Amino acid sequence: MKKIKRLLVLALALSMIMGAIPVYAVEDVPEVTDIGEEPQADNGGQPEVWSEPGTGGTASEPEADETAAGAKAGEASPALEAAGTASEPGTDEIGVEPQEQADTGSIEIPDDTEVTGTILQDAIVNVFPGNENKIWVNDQYLSDALLMGNNFYTFFRLDLKNYGGMKFEYAKIRLYNKKGVGNTVVYDKAIVPSGKDLWTADTLVTANMPSWEDETNPKYKATIPGTKDFAEIDVTALVNEAVEAGEETLEIKVGEKNASTSPAEVSSSKYADESKRPSLVLKREHVLSDEEKAAKVIGEIEKLNGMYLSEKVPFPFDAFKDEGVTVTWTSSNPAVVSTDGMIHQAEDGNVGVEITAVVSSGSVSQSTAVSVTVLRKQQVSPYARESLEKLIQYTEDSLKNAKEGNQPGDYSTEKRSALDKILKDAKAALAARDQDNAYAAHCSNIISAGTEYFGSGKTSDKVVKTSADNNGNGNLLEYSSYRAKLVSLVWAAEAQMLVEPQMYSEAAKEALKEEIRLAKKALDGTYGISIQQEPRVHYPKG
Repeated sequence: MKKIKRLLVLALALSMIMGAIPVYAVEDVPEVTDIGEEPQADNGGQPEVWSEPGTGGTASEPEADETAAGAKAGEASPALEAAGTASEPGTDEIGVEPQEQADTGSIEIPDDTEVTGTILQDAIVNVFPGNENKIWVNDQYLSDALLMGNNFYTFFRLDLKNYGGMKFEYAKIRLYNKKGVGNTVVYDKAIVPSGKDLWTADTLVTANMPSWEDETNPKYKATIPGTKDFAEIDVTALVNEAVEAGEETLEIKVGEKNASTSPAEVSSSKYADESKRPSLVLKREHVLSDEEKAAKVIGEIEKLNGMYLSEKVPFPFDAFKDEGVTVTWTSSNPAVVSTDGMIHQAEDGNVGVEITAVVSSGSVSQSTAVSVTVLRKQQVSPYARESLEKLIQYTEDSLKNAKEGNQPGDYSTEKRSALDKILKDAKAALAARDQDNAYAAHCSNIISAGTEYFGSGKTSDKVVKTSADNNGNGNLLEYSSYRAKLVSLVWAAEAQMLVEPQMYSEAAKEALKEEIRLAKKALDGTYGISIQQEPRVHYPKG
């Protein structure tokens, strides 16, 4: 397994080392670590077992010493306590006329500070025939529990009335997994049925339960780990959208229709240990001042200083543009670098240019100057056209068996459209016999877009082979994020081999070919190392 995890790192490194396309601006490249199938908790190959309510299940009670993280999760924010908004979850009386509040949205929440909000109600429904009208808060076994999966749906009502005009960096519902059973759940905003009263834990049944806005396709997914610990459901986008729309409450529906899936069971607002009850945690997004906005744009511009350029200058024209930030440019040599960022390369040598930017945000105005060098126009490689032709053919062949959609392993439709456009532009350049360094640029664009496309496979955490059936090497997932990354980089490595291969040493090509071969074996499950075989290593010399 260690060999497999190192495999992609070496393949990526070699493909970068062997790159034949000139690079004049350096970008940060995220480090790639563990490669292989994503492991899940090993249950000894035995399926999770869940007993129907009332049948005396065998799951053990939570261990006593589990309160360190839980106590913190259950603490109310001093800011909200002072404002009198941190109410006991599940205690609001529906139907009672609320007292008039002098000023909503008046709570002061400091930037970059996590606070605890209010969950007004939580409850569950089971849609299995015969259970539709059961009030589960009165159940002997589930009165203090929320279940998600196996026909159970959990509902939350969040209090947003004090957050008018705010935007949050994150908003999460924090839950305690009291039984240690994991599950992947789906969730989204829910709509209370027209003509129905607001539900409470004492009244919620199938007939009056809220529905997702798109009942067949909830937008969000979360994993409840199979451990007795806290899990989080990220509701940041839903909370921010609701607050922006002026809504004072937000209904959330969580569930999973797969009847064969054991439900995750988390503690409810009725749970005896208050520190392990559901909580809403929020962190207000930092609002930048005009000075901070201008300084950020200046910082981006100063990254250009010292760059060697052969194409359009990456001016940050759009940074904070929607918030009124403007940038005015001047150039010491507009014939070489114009104020719209276009580059005009000289035939006889490199040219240095100073670019000055004035950044304005509100009443604040800051300026900076950077120096760049425009490289002379270079002779086109005799192999550039042939490389582009082969790369286009390889990409089109790779796409023949590719499929876009929402199933595990399907690729992104949006990224396919972007790749198709780049291929179309490259073909147009070939037809026009454009010799102005365009071939190398088109090769670079195709590899970049292709890498994104073949790395966009939809992931799935479904276990297709347990650790017991996998020689104890951990559970195999249907299409893990590690597999998606490996597929992407194998494609990119093979594509890079087509770009001016005459410029590589034979040792370098052989080393990369061997890593690609091993990576493919890891993908198809045939990878293995014989203990009798002495590993051979090729050391590239150029």
